[in-house]
Amino acid sequence: MIVQQLQIRSVNAHRSNNGMHAMLQQYDDIDILLIQEPWFYTVATLRSDTDPEGTQQKGVPLNDKWVAHLPRHTPTDTCKVTTYVSKSLNPAVKIRYDHPLATLESMVLDVLDDDHVAL
Repeated sequence: MIVQQLQIRSVNAHRSNNGMHAMLQQYDDIDILLIQEPWFYTVATLRSDTDPEGTQQKGVPLNDKWVAHLPRHTPTDTCKVTTYVSKSLNPAVKIRYDHPLATLESMVLDVLDDDHVAL
C-alpha cells in the first residue's frame, strides 16, 4: 500500500471558458481539480453521410497537464460538474470515476492504490 497525500481543490467556474483555461494552467500543485458549473459548450461538429448537417458535440476545455472526466451524459445533456486529474499524479494511484451513482450534477470518485485499496 502506498501513502500519498493528495491535493484536491474544488471550485465553481461559473461556465467561464477563460476561467477554466486559467485554472488548468495555474494549479501545478493540485492532484485533483473538482469543478462545478464548468464551461461545457460545442467543441466539435460530428458529421456523417446520414447527417450532413452534423450534430454538435459538447465538451470541456482540454489541457495537456490534465485528464478530464465527465459524468455519463447524452449528446443533449449539459454536464454540471467535471473532474480533472493531473497527469503528474503518481501512476500507482488509480481514480475510478465511472461509478454507477454518478449523475449530471454529481460525480463519485474512488481513489485506489495499485492493490485496489481505497486511500
